[in-house]
Amino acid sequence: MSRTLLHEEWRKRMKSFARSGLSRREWCDREGIGLPRFGYWRRRLSAPAVELESSSSEAWCAVEVIGDVVCVGDDSGLGVRVGGAVIDVRCGFDPATLRAVVAALDGRAC
Repeated sequence: MSRTLLHEEWRKRMKSFARSGLSRREWCDREGIGLPRFGYWRRRLSAPAVELESSSSEAWCAVEVIGDVVCVGDDSGLGVRVGGAVIDVRCGFDPATLRAVVAALDGRAC
């Protein structure tokens, strides 16, 4: 399989995982994929050289959480991309710390 097709296959898998609502372990068990392999591709596709979406413009987007945040398993979370860095945000994170890290990565004073 070509590198391009392999990347595309894993992009589709990552989108499927994101939509599933399952933990990494549950999704990997269901799909018959090992956790280390999943982790490798998750890191690889979130690297700055590989774009998950085919968009040429980047912009800040405000996100407002409405209601209570519900954690689904130990692996629930999301990745926040700031420039070339990806911040892995897990359930129970400290919002003030996240704001300070994003501000630091964006070059603004905290």
